[in-house]
Amino acid sequence: MPKLGYCNLCALGTKYSILRVANDSRQKPCKAKIVRCSSCRLIYVYSDLSAPVSYDSNYHVFLEENGACKKNLADKILYQISRYKIPGKLLEIGPGRGIFLKEAKSQGWDVLGLEVSGFAASKIKEEFQIEVRVGTLSEQNFPKDSFDVIAMHEVIEHLHDPLGTLKEIYKFIKNDGVLSITTPNARTPNFWLGGSSVRYILPEEHHYYFTPRTLQMLLEKAGFSVLSMETYDHNLAGLFEDILAKIGIRIRLQRFFHKPDKSKSRNLYSFLAHCIFRGIANPIYKLICKFWKVIVIPLTGTGQTIHAYAYSNQSNL
Repeated sequence: MPKLGYCNLCALGTKYSILRVANDSRQKPCKAKIVRCSSCRLIYVYSDLSAPVSYDSNYHVFLEENGACKKNLADKILYQISRYKIPGKLLEIGPGRGIFLKEAKSQGWDVLGLEVSGFAASKIKEEFQIEVRVGTLSEQNFPKDSFDVIAMHEVIEHLHDPLGTLKEIYKFIKNDGVLSITTPNARTPNFWLGGSSVRYILPEEHHYYFTPRTLQMLLEKAGFSVLSMETYDHNLAGLFEDILAKIGIRIRLQRFFHKPDKSKSRNLYSFLAHCIFRGIANPIYKLICKFWKVIVIPLTGTGQTIHAYAYSNQSNL
């Protein structure tokens, strides 16, 4: 367990700069100090990490995930993994709703889940008939070189000791095994503006905020080499809202890009105004989004999610 205020990547505890004193994105009362290590630039919450977080009966991630969206993403990840590995033994740490495990099983993988939430584990077992153990990685007695692939999607930011967990994964994964890992990206303009569009500033749950550079450094320090890394997804409407909010203009732009609902409009004029605005602005917005997705994100690494594929330095891939 890292000490209070110590950087998990370079272990320096005295040199850091305060980026912000942040509220929780879900509007919980919270004034957490988010800092950046002056040496390696890792961003983390200055905390004693002692407050427990519940992931059981009110497991919000399980309830909020979009199943169809997760299936598409799971298929994309499994296709990428298939470039490096044929189906074998796969462990997913933090499977959430279990969509990735379900898709992997259907493609011939021998799958196992590991969840801290007994609630999520029981739901996955009930719905997909997939074995999911309850607990942390350090509590398991997996033999060395047990898995061909280990997946850890949207998990590493929750950990108290991400470097220690990656070193444990290194022991359990085969020498030619592949690690698939995703996490929110702290290099997005939304994050640095610190506006309401950033949904993942959750200091009680998200203890670390990675950029592609700091995630690669952490993986390499644990013994892995990065096969590939990309960033994807954006929230441009939210970014525009945050920019306008900085100059005192507060407007919910995102609602104008949804199909207008007459029953929810205050009057006929507001409904017609919404229709006209959407008809003019939506094609322009879609064009900007396409440019951002195809040109800006690949060049700058500023997508909302980082996805890395890594392998052991001892492998011959």
